[in-house]
Amino acid sequence: MHRKLRLMLPIAVCLLTVLIAAPATAAPTAWQKIDITLHAEQSGGMMLISGDLPASVALPAEAELAVPAGSAIQWIGQILGGDPSADPTLKYTKSTVDELDVYRFTLTESRTAQVEVPTTESLGFDGANYTASLKWSPSQAIPEVRMIVRLPQGAQVVQQIPGATLSPGEEGYSYYTKTISNVKPGDALDLTFNYSAPAATGTGGTQTTAKSSSGTIILIVMLIGIATIATIFAIALRRQLPGNASTVEVAPAATRARAKSTHAKAGVHAKAPPVQTPVKSGSGKRNALTVGVIGVLIGAAIIVGTQTSKPTIAGDTVTQTFSQGKPCSNVSIPVNLVGADPLAAAETLFDALRTLDGMNTATLNIKTSTLQVGYCESSSNDDLVRQGLLPTGLVADGAPAPSAQSAAPSGTSGAQALTVDTSSGSFSPTQLTAKSGAPIEITFGQGTGCIAEVVFPDLQINQSLENGPVTIKLPALAPGNYAFACGMDMQHGTLVVQ
Repeated sequence: MHRKLRLMLPIAVCLLTVLIAAPATAAPTAWQKIDITLHAEQSGGMMLISGDLPASVALPAEAELAVPAGSAIQWIGQILGGDPSADPTLKYTKSTVDELDVYRFTLTESRTAQVEVPTTESLGFDGANYTASLKWSPSQAIPEVRMIVRLPQGAQVVQQIPGATLSPGEEGYSYYTKTISNVKPGDALDLTFNYSAPAATGTGGTQTTAKSSSGTIILIVMLIGIATIATIFAIALRRQLPGNASTVEVAPAATRARAKSTHAKAGVHAKAPPVQTPVKSGSGKRNALTVGVIGVLIGAAIIVGTQTSKPTIAGDTVTQTFSQGKPCSNVSIPVNLVGADPLAAAETLFDALRTLDGMNTATLNIKTSTLQVGYCESSSNDDLVRQGLLPTGLVADGAPAPSAQSAAPSGTSGAQALTVDTSSGSFSPTQLTAKSGAPIEITFGQGTGCIAEVVFPDLQINQSLENGPVTIKLPALAPGNYAFACGMDMQHGTLVVQ
């Protein structure tokens, strides 16, 4: 009897171990479909892997999603379909198999899960077109996979990929989508294509262009008026010029030679008898008149060039446009304006930028002492912009963008001033601190793509950042945490009011 008990005890332990390990080793529930979405940006972006379980699957359910090995995970959670801030985060386990990081989790409230992976790879650019590339492999068989790349609205695919379609998305964006059926584990899925960027759009940009265009039209009208007056004046003078030729005294060649000889021998000048040679003096006057008209036109052109190159002043910002179009990249650089005339400092900074290649726009925010520079990344980069500004003495070598860990009084308004840098494609810092009982002013740098918009859900604020640094003015707030995020709810931050 004791022998039988000794035999049954190991068997029971083995069975218990198998029962405990069974849920962890059981095959995950098969997805009905998976969407792989790439938010393509100039310098990195975001890849979203979203899986949908069949409606027949009961919750809770074990599931898994795979990402390229070594990817940094920003968020894993369940998608409830309402306010994104209410989507619960999932606890997970991670394993690496065949160059894939596989994340295992349990869905309890929704049949849809999502993994968000930041991407550091920049878009390719050959001087004319951009190259977007979305690559992914699954860890299990999937009936349907949709590969989706988000593009700026108005972008055009250079060479269409069979089976892929371009369709409009939310405001300001389009989606290039390809659907693949019956995908097997480990299949290398690839959606790589070239596209042309659209012309710059946006409300703010349209207003700026209209303003600039109206000024240019006025200058052109002035130029045409000057040219017309000059032409009428020239015609009037030509009609009044005398038609008879006048005469001047010129010595014949032989006589000039004899005079030279006499002068050489006797040391005195012998005057030669003059002869009459006709010369048209009207021709000289006409030539002088032509030169005068050309001078007037050149002067008018200089005036036009000077007027169109003047910086634009709006509130606390001074903006200089170096070239038309939308900048590929932006960098926010802190400047030292202590004891300096802000407008003179702006001109000094702008003059230094004019010597650099690829400059598009520059905006000096006098209030935050920040210079926002937009440029074409195929001709320049952040370091070159900073190095080009060093000779001005207004920029420190390698100075980081301004941060705001705590608020400080600003001016006579008593408002607390905070600054958020957006040059890296995210909010920096992500936590701001202010005191209750006083107004708050938060200045966000210019943002594009993912952070083209900042949203404060609790404060009912939705503000575009596409047209340069924007200051959001808040009243005195009660103590608490006030979340903010990008318009796509991928980049997050918190305003802590104490």
